[in-house]
Amino acid sequence: AALAYALARMPATYAACVRSFDLVAQRLPDFAPVVCLDIGAGPGTATLAAASVWPRLQGARLVEPNTALADIAVDLLAVASTLDVGVVGRPALDAMAPAAAVRADLVTLSYVLAEQPLSDVGRFVASIIPHIGSLIVVVEPGTPAGYARILAAREALIAAGLKIVAPCPHAQPCPLPTGDWCHFSVRLQRTAAHMQLKDASVPFEDERFSFIAAVHDAAAMPAAARLIRPADIEKGFADLAVCATAGLETRRIRRRDAAAYKAAKRLAWGDEV
Repeated sequence: AALAYALARMPATYAACVRSFDLVAQRLPDFAPVVCLDIGAGPGTATLAAASVWPRLQGARLVEPNTALADIAVDLLAVASTLDVGVVGRPALDAMAPAAAVRADLVTLSYVLAEQPLSDVGRFVASIIPHIGSLIVVVEPGTPAGYARILAAREALIAAGLKIVAPCPHAQPCPLPTGDWCHFSVRLQRTAAHMQLKDASVPFEDERFSFIAAVHDAAAMPAAARLIRPADIEKGFADLAVCATAGLETRRIRRRDAAAYKAAKRLAWGDEV
């Protein structure tokens, strides 16, 4: 079952983590983590993604109670990276006093919060705060339920005094109306084995994801609007749905403004505007 999960789901969750981390790295260009703490590591997906985005990463501590998944993670990381990898049990992590807690520059929670009742997400995330040396990134499926968990995590991080760096350009309540949810998409190519396992007929898939990232300090770049829908490109204009510091906006870029129109056509869902 662990091998099947790694083959069937890991490519998509890896792509979602890479895209999330890339967007965070754009906000924090000077951030260069040395150690990451991957909570709910599974087969090491978030750690592998972090190593690809932040090449100065040297060590990883994985928290994963499933020994089959943890073994896959250790094997994959040994082949795909030069990281110093260790496995830490969550009970041991919980037992540590804040002063003695394992702390890491980067803490990741990737596709983990679905294992918690929504009512417990805030408390769970708050319990992670002592382990955050600088940055935490939480990634969840881009579904209404995943978005609800991201909102709960966001609230807990703000309450603990952390600063949101992505994707939100502000720390105010999310301005999206009821029935809508903040999510993004990344396209990944399927391998032949991936297609066979999923009985797929197309050589790619689109993974929808939601994420939130926060830091202890305020060293982030100035807030910028973010594209929260794919750009609507028409013959004479481009409409950009963005979340900005003042809330939701639709920005129309006319084709006669050639440079801006060309730039708008290159924007990917989730990019800063």
